[in-house]
Amino acid sequence: EVRNLGFTGEKFASSLKLQSKGVKAEFLELKEMILNHLGRKEAILMPKMRKLKADDKFSSKQIMRDDILSLVADSPEFKFFIQHANHHLDKHGHNKPKARMFDHALWYCATGSQWKKWHRWIKGSVRSRTCEEVEAAISF
Repeated sequence: EVRNLGFTGEKFASSLKLQSKGVKAEFLELKEMILNHLGRKEAILMPKMRKLKADDKFSSKQIMRDDILSLVADSPEFKFFIQHANHHLDKHGHNKPKARMFDHALWYCATGSQWKKWHRWIKGSVRSRTCEEVEAAISF
């Protein structure tokens, strides 16, 4: 079929190499654009977060618990989200405690009953060593 298009095997391979170079160049351009965008967001967000944190009335835990987690905590998709996130953070963490940090943040914002349920989900989605790290970090 390749020959019917006028390509020899060598020309076809050469064409694929050129296409992959183009994709790589476009990806690097996209990566730079995304990093610049995130940098601009961070330049705006971080000073505002520092200002909020200095305010004694501001509670990130309360906002997470009352305004964000309350919207999703009882949905059937939330179990999938926690398990999927943990599995991939544990598997692709590149020897960094990404799953443990994620779970520590969940624990910080959870009520006692939420955490008991979520912890069972977590145990089923990460390696036992990672689960032990989570439990050690929160004095389980």
